[in-house]
Amino acid sequence: MSTVNVNSVSAVSERLLRWNYDMCLRMTTVNKSDVIVNETSCCDVTSTDHVTKMAALGAVLVSLIVTIIVGNCLIVLSVVMFPKMKTLSNALIVSLASADLLLAVIVLPISLQVTLAVYIKRLSAFVT
Repeated sequence: MSTVNVNSVSAVSERLLRWNYDMCLRMTTVNKSDVIVNETSCCDVTSTDHVTKMAALGAVLVSLIVTIIVGNCLIVLSVVMFPKMKTLSNALIVSLASADLLLAVIVLPISLQVTLAVYIKRLSAFVT
């Protein structure tokens, strides 16, 4: 079994953030000629708007994870509890629900943590 190097994941995340930041700078410099230009751009990661967006993204993703877990548990329980539901096609549905449940329990929280940790690290670098 191969292990994932945390530094390589962090490096990839940092490269993606740097690319996003560079693209944002290019868009900002292109839009300087426009009449409607705000002084705060999407590159300003210290703005409260950016922090609010990250908090909203975190809340949406956490609620999505909880909804996935509850919904798939209900599917598995309904097939297990009722004998008439134990058919071949429902066994395939339970298999799919189990795989989705494992994704919601194992992969999505790690992905959420990595995504938000990179932004928090980025914010702390600009605040201090």
